[in-house]
Amino acid sequence: MKTRVRNFVVKILRKQRKQEAFTLIEMVVVMAIIVMLVMLIVPNIIGTKDSAQKKADQAFKTTLQTQVELYREDTNKLPSGFAGMDKYLSEDQIERANKGFRINADGTVVENDSKTSGNEK
Repeated sequence: MKTRVRNFVVKILRKQRKQEAFTLIEMVVVMAIIVMLVMLIVPNIIGTKDSAQKKADQAFKTTLQTQVELYREDTNKLPSGFAGMDKYLSEDQIERANKGFRINADGTVVENDSKTSGNEK
């Protein structure tokens, strides 16, 4: 009886040892699932970043427009550029504005044709 039990336990242990590793097909299926998930998630993340950057640029443009209007109210003239608006904008804002925006003759702030957001370093 002891021999039978012992043989049975040994058989079970051998089966468990054989089943410890994943098969190649199981690994391929898991990798395929991971690749599909990455293909679904990455474009959404990139699209979200671009959308957020556009919204940030629009908000910055609105800030610039507001400050140009304040300058006009205080001085009764339009600024010739952002450089002379140090009372209304920080140095970083002036630097970013000079890279990507300009003031039209009517006082509206518009984006340059080859605008860079100024957030890249």
